[in-house]
Amino acid sequence: MRPSDAISLLKLVRFDTSLLAASIVFVPYLYKGMNVLDAAQRALPILLMSMCCFVINDVHDLEKDRINHPARPLPSGLISERFAMAIYFMLLAGTLSSILIFVSQDKYYIYLLCLIVLTNYNHVVGDFPYLKNFYVAVASVLPIFILRPSNFDFTVIDNVGLAMMFFIFGREVLMDISDLPGDGKTFVRLLGEKLSTRVGFASQFLAILLLFFIVDGMIQWIILIFLFVSYLLLIILWIRVKFRPTVIHAMKAQALTGLVFLLQ
Repeated sequence: MRPSDAISLLKLVRFDTSLLAASIVFVPYLYKGMNVLDAAQRALPILLMSMCCFVINDVHDLEKDRINHPARPLPSGLISERFAMAIYFMLLAGTLSSILIFVSQDKYYIYLLCLIVLTNYNHVVGDFPYLKNFYVAVASVLPIFILRPSNFDFTVIDNVGLAMMFFIFGREVLMDISDLPGDGKTFVRLLGEKLSTRVGFASQFLAILLLFFIVDGMIQWIILIFLFVSYLLLIILWIRVKFRPTVIHAMKAQALTGLVFLLQ
């Protein structure tokens, strides 16, 4: 495999975003004293199912991506649709196998719920397009609740989960503003660009506000201030259309930083 092929594959499975999803489980378990191997084993199904979801989503959205994201591996022809489907089934098999091997039976239900929600994304948003942004937000935070039956503070997990849901909802709304030309019925098209922008950033402000109520210690205060200052900066940058892709990518760093609140 050539280096360019490997890069295309990593882009197809959104390896960076999938790794972020897996870190929701990996980092808190590691912080609580679990060894690296055990924490990685519990995070592996989330990594694989996230990649699985991105692949099948790109297959379903191929025609729309020819307009909105022509440089992606599938619409650009770097990866064929047939090969993408083969990758999808390999990842799906890997996900189910890793759940069976590494996950305790009392947590099967939450891992399988994550898998069902993620892999049925296209069917749900196809029939209920206005729910797309909310559905993505809910699906994205489900891994946080894998921690809930464990030795973590329920209030912290619930607040971080809710905050993350509001944050991702806002990010998804802002992402859809850029995708308007190729999208059909969406929440953003219903509201219009200006109102959607207000809704997106207001949702993220609520996320930061929720974290305010569980701040514990100087480090978390510093992180909260960083999140608020970067939030204001990204609003200013959003006004310049050419910076909008940068703003969307920067929000991944904000989300990752916010997960530090799970470490209590």
